[in-house]
Amino acid sequence: MRRYGAKVVAVLAAFGVLGAVGTRLVSHVFSSADEKLHAGKPLLIGVRQDPHGGSDGFLLAADSPSGLDTTLRTAHDCDSLMKVAKRAGAADVNFSITDLLLEGATLRDVTILDMRAKIVKRGPPLAGAEIGCASAGSIDALGVAFNLDEQTPVARQIVESIRPGKPYFQGNVVELKKGEQQPFEVLALTNRYYVEWEIEADVRIDNKDRTVTISNHGKPFKITASGKSYARYYEWLWADQTPHLYIGSTRATG
Repeated sequence: MRRYGAKVVAVLAAFGVLGAVGTRLVSHVFSSADEKLHAGKPLLIGVRQDPHGGSDGFLLAADSPSGLDTTLRTAHDCDSLMKVAKRAGAADVNFSITDLLLEGATLRDVTILDMRAKIVKRGPPLAGAEIGCASAGSIDALGVAFNLDEQTPVARQIVESIRPGKPYFQGNVVELKKGEQQPFEVLALTNRYYVEWEIEADVRIDNKDRTVTISNHGKPFKITASGKSYARYYEWLWADQTPHLYIGSTRATG
């Protein structure tokens, strides 16, 4: 896990936890077809998981290695390995990063009062296969973290050492006027379970409260704690003279 923790630090540092990068990045960051804002009036929501791809390093786990030897051999680099593994059902290990872009879509102000994680499924960590690639080492964004090991995970501030702090919406709200956009960098963490989860946001429009559910394009987000050992290991060895996918019953590197 230590080889991949630096990625979290780098990602959050890039946002100044999470600082301004320039409004021109809104259209760029959410430009591809599957990442554009989709209607859910009066609040439009854009969701993009793995916003930084797999080239900076990643660690995933799958429930079973069945069929993975053939499936993962189609990968040709770290980024494609992550995409193929995710399509095969693999989940992020220990932490995941998701970009949300919220936009007001009503003539009246939209006030976001609270956010929490809705646990859809919780169970033992996945231990069928480990899939990884070692790390090579706009707009004002809000960083929130969900500790999915909590019984009722709430959106929390991200504090030093990249861990959840006090509840973010304790004394804070986010107000959006029509057309106003607010990005969130969402960090989810677990050290104990396999979790499928969604985000519930309490919003107020014209003094009326409602709850909006945010999912991964209609499906729950997925994350798993690290297993003590796996039946199968896969790693893209980009530093070798001829980069290739390692497949074996033990880790390729320590």
